[in-house]
Amino acid sequence: MLLSPRRARLGFATLALLAFPALAGCATHHHHHGARGPAPRSQHGESHVGTVETTDHGRARYHAGHGVHLVFDATWGGYWVRELPHHFYHAGSFFRWHANRWHRARHPHGPWVRTVPRGLPRGLDRHRLRIARREARRDWKEARWEARHAHREERREDRQEWREEKREAKQERRDDRREAKQQRRADKGERRQARRDDKDERREARHERREDRREARREAVDARRTRKAEKQQARRDRKEEKREARAERKAAKRGVADSAVPADQAADDEG
Repeated sequence: MLLSPRRARLGFATLALLAFPALAGCATHHHHHGARGPAPRSQHGESHVGTVETTDHGRARYHAGHGVHLVFDATWGGYWVRELPHHFYHAGSFFRWHANRWHRARHPHGPWVRTVPRGLPRGLDRHRLRIARREARRDWKEARWEARHAHREERREDRQEWREEKREAKQERRDDRREAKQQRRADKGERRQARRDDKDERREARHERREDRREARREAVDARRTRKAEKQQARRDRKEEKREARAERKAAKRGVADSAVPADQAADDEG
């Protein structure tokens, strides 16, 4: 069967794209693993330094640039990430299986870009389930437990912080209410004292007015008594004067009568 030149060019380009990840992995597999120096001890008690070619199957090495442990899988020539479930590493790129799709990034925590299976390293999509079920099952289970534990601890710390903030806010509200209550009590005491002082002032004013009225009544009674006594004395004086006048008139009449009797007797004698 003969192919047209255009179809032949498309087929060659497709083969080149499929072969490029494997060639790139063979050429640059040691790009991020050539750093020298002691690496942190892995969870299995092993610490490895070197390129991919010097790392055996199942051995872990620490990637200082990203802070994760990479476990080599010789079946497809790449790594799976011990701390991150369904995360893989190959030729300076991280791959993640999430929501039934593949994603690619330069960092284990993203940003992630969706990719197609043709953009994956050779064998990764085929060996993903095997790695998840056999090689990385325990480590990823522990990683999930640690992530859940860390999330739980973070939530516990957040709840504790929220409780502390709520307790502080409650204590502040309680203090504010206590201060407001004390202020209201002080204001109430001041108002009560003001009412008591005003009542005392009104009582003193009433007492003064009552004393003034009593004094005025006493003065009025004394004045009436004085006037009554003066009137009575005046009546007695007038009666005395009338009595004296009558006595004088009687005496005068008696004197006239006495003087008339001797004259009559003299006339009788002469007769």
